[in-house]
Amino acid sequence: MPLHKGPRNADGGDYFDDFDDVSDREGGGVFGGGLGRTEFESLKERVGPGGITVGMQCRRCGKDAAAEISWYELYVIGSNGPNIRPLLPEGWARSDNNMAAYPVLQHQGCGGPICPMFTPDEAREAIGRAVQAGYVTQDQLQQWREAVARYRGGG
Repeated sequence: MPLHKGPRNADGGDYFDDFDDVSDREGGGVFGGGLGRTEFESLKERVGPGGITVGMQCRRCGKDAAAEISWYELYVIGSNGPNIRPLLPEGWARSDNNMAAYPVLQHQGCGGPICPMFTPDEAREAIGRAVQAGYVTQDQLQQWREAVARYRGGG
């Protein structure tokens, strides 16, 4: 069953001809605008003893912004899974669309949203890397495990 039904207009433009125009912030297909290819590929993570700093661009003004995510916050996010009531760090929200958690932060300049998202799988992977790098100890993991269990009523 073909989905393409020919040109969408008389001058021969196809249904996807706007994908390549990344400079058009109002159009440009899925790769244009404030969340387009340029910004997506420029997302930067810096890993350190305290956690991950995510460098991104503000969704409102497009200027650089950063969000610092602690190892504990990532551990809490990673504790979530199927058939478990979601647990979020203080000041975080959850997207039901992709089951990811994000901090509710605002850009210092314009007040626009800064929303780096982490799924439970991504958070668990980050914690695993932190343990291997020596940023998180087994004692910390045990304390965090107990805190999560207490919050969920299991300890």
